Amino acid sequence: MGHSGNASSLEQISKTFGVSQGHVRCTARVLKAVLDTPAIMGAINLPAKGSAEREDAKRKMEEKGGPEWRDGWLVVDGTLIPLAFRPIIRRESFLGRKKNYSINLLVFNTADRRIVDFKSGFVGNRNDASCFASSRLAREPNEVLSPGEWCWADQGFPLCRHIIIPFSESDLSRFNTYLSRCRISSEHAIGFYKSRFQFAKGVRYQIRSFRQLELLQLYVQSSLVLHMFAYDDESQDRTWDFDQDVFHLEGQRMLEEEDRARKVSPQK
Repeated sequence: MGHSGNASSLEQISKTFGVSQGHVRCTARVLKAVLDTPAIMGAINLPAKGSAEREDAKRKMEEKGGPEWRDGWLVVDGTLIPLAFRPIIRRESFLGRKKNYSINLLVFNTADRRIVDFKSGFVGNRNDASCFASSRLAREPNEVLSPGEWCWADQGFPLCRHIIIPFSESDLSRFNTYLSRCRISSEHAIGFYKSRFQFAKGVRYQIRSFRQLELLQLYVQSSLVLHMFAYDDESQDRTWDFDQDVFHLEGQRMLEEEDRARKVSPQK
């Protein structure tokens, strides 16, 4: 998942980690376990109405767009995950707008690049508007957003009460410029994700069956969750108090017991 064609073969990975090629396939089972773990899945979660997390998202958007735009705390954008090889099944469906084979991914994020929701499972010829139509925000806007709140998007999305997109008129370019300052966080969030899991820059195996397509969707979903799980961990304060760290104290105790055992053991 961390490779983009560079040393990503089963043989190379098995040599690197000292396991058999068949053992590498346990990755799918591990990823399923990741998606079944509530503590990890909680890394991607829409901030609840009135919560401190949503207020913090509004504050960060206010820093970018000003106090009048603080209620537009959510940003949505779509991205293509290219396929290095032409699919065997329904290949025309995977041919995207950039004239390459790909799958589509819809990402919702806040101003600090935090991914709070996503929608996957789309083939490359699906545009952003049709992908958005199946998202929770499109189906349940009043459950996701409070009155007066909205989501920023580009012109590939439909203009509606809870979606604000750039104007097409050139005389409103100043508005579009300020809007782009708010919306650019989606590009950063997606770029951050793809830099951590580089398989999203180009999937290096050929989709020959629907089972392989399901496996690819499993990779995408679990990698997004793991990305945000790592993001939260990296955002925490790194000033550790080792005198209060249970893991450190337990390791220290075990070392002391081993030292005492060596001292009392008879010399051979």
